[in-house]
Amino acid sequence: MFTGILSYEGERNFISQAHPAVRILWIFSSFVLILICWAPIRLLALNMIAISLLLITIHKEKAKLKHVLKIFLGILLITTLSQTIFFYGYYIGEKTTVIFYLIHPNLPIISYLTMGKGVAITIEGLYYGIIVSLKIFFTIITAQLFIMTTRLSELFYAMKRARIPFKIIILLAATLRFLPITLEEFWRLTTVLKMKGEKTTPRNFPNIIRLMLYNLVRESVKRARFLAISLEMRCIRGKIYLLPNKYETHASFFLISLTMLEIIIAVML
Repeated sequence: MFTGILSYEGERNFISQAHPAVRILWIFSSFVLILICWAPIRLLALNMIAISLLLITIHKEKAKLKHVLKIFLGILLITTLSQTIFFYGYYIGEKTTVIFYLIHPNLPIISYLTMGKGVAITIEGLYYGIIVSLKIFFTIITAQLFIMTTRLSELFYAMKRARIPFKIIILLAATLRFLPITLEEFWRLTTVLKMKGEKTTPRNFPNIIRLMLYNLVRESVKRARFLAISLEMRCIRGKIYLLPNKYETHASFFLISLTMLEIIIAVML
């Protein structure tokens, strides 16, 4: 599942037809904008643009689109709830409006742990949770679009042109290549443990963590070893070749225009 989602999309589209330097400029600008933007209407507009790009990119693969939306919506929901429940302003004494208490502050142990605050859902916490969720949602979708439309060779060639050290490029290559595989391995181990009847009780939790970490670390070491042998056998000494591809001027212009639109929405509106 993860290897399919976090992988290059072979079909050409207007993002993949743009020059790699333009794509890097777009992704970098998007990340900077999402850091400085806190207005909910602006964040909602940026997310609408990102969702539209995602739908255009993988509209033909309904199964993949379904998996992507499920994961993103799950992250959105979990982030909103966690940020709402543990809103820092409520616990440091800022003025907040309590909607209801999840755990009442009069309970002895909870009152001591939360300094007499309990665990509450507040309007300010809900607002903050929605803002953080929109920022994370936009970041994940934009990163997903970049991964799906950019070959590793294109990214590394652009980094090489920017005179980034070769060791850093190889480190980034290994991270981008093995991250989805590691996530897939984690998902597979979880399924295997459930099939073997391992109980997820608090008493058995350390044993489950031990088994999963042992297998994940062992497989990661194997993959790193194979990568090192492959690089050595291919005699790679800092040379990175860009696969031949034809880039369209109108696609690069469109992506630059889209970047300018995001800047206007995030900063000027």
